[in-house]
Amino acid sequence: MNNQILYYSHGVEGPVGLVNRRSYLGGVQAVHLSATHAVVLTDDRLLVHPIAAGSHNRQQGADSDDLNTDLHLPKGRDHAHDPVTCAALSKHFVITGSTSGNLCYYMIQDKDLAIVNEYRHAGGSITHLFPQPVGPRLVLADSRMQTALYSPINDELTLLPQFEGCLQQVLWDVEDINLFIATNNNNDMFVYLFTHHSVSGQKLELLSRTTLGKGHAAVVSAAGRLTVRLNSGALDNKVLESHRPLYDQDSSGKHLQKE
Repeated sequence: MNNQILYYSHGVEGPVGLVNRRSYLGGVQAVHLSATHAVVLTDDRLLVHPIAAGSHNRQQGADSDDLNTDLHLPKGRDHAHDPVTCAALSKHFVITGSTSGNLCYYMIQDKDLAIVNEYRHAGGSITHLFPQPVGPRLVLADSRMQTALYSPINDELTLLPQFEGCLQQVLWDVEDINLFIATNNNNDMFVYLFTHHSVSGQKLELLSRTTLGKGHAAVVSAAGRLTVRLNSGALDNKVLESHRPLYDQDSSGKHLQKE
């Protein structure tokens, strides 16, 4: 049974090494990590716990059996009637989607993981969640293959214009929090921009559509500059078609200044 996870530090703030080893009662279906917490989907429920083992456990070889800080979502027996199908983790929230389309935001800073927002999605079972790393919005996909941008601020759900296929990945830009890339099962990339204020109010617009090479995967986007992992495992950098005029204009300006 696939029911054990080994957690390692990556060496940024300390030496690389095993910090925790956890065994779970059911098979692990998905894992989401923040700097401090792990969110593990197992047997249609979520287990939320700190990544690092207690000091006593670390001295005993990083095995953690201390369940005092473990929290289960949904709480009580609700999972038996409405199983969790997917989950996501952002800086402030643990977010769950369920078979009935129930979307819940839990405040991760609260020791009891209090619910701060709940929404019932009418499009069927929620299959994927991709939240903004530091914002409240997220992109969701459902069992009817609909893909939409959701805002808990006003419970507004906006279908991604001209998106086709089955959603595989959403990559939020690390510098522009309202820019994101949605990739489908054909490796087509759809670049979207959400605008808070315009003459027509809030809007979500498709900026460009391109196709990545077979086996290639988008890794990170920063102000329209995309890092891609190639088949060989090497990394390559490219500018999104939607942002190319901006960088071309910037390059032309620098060239004129040099002359």
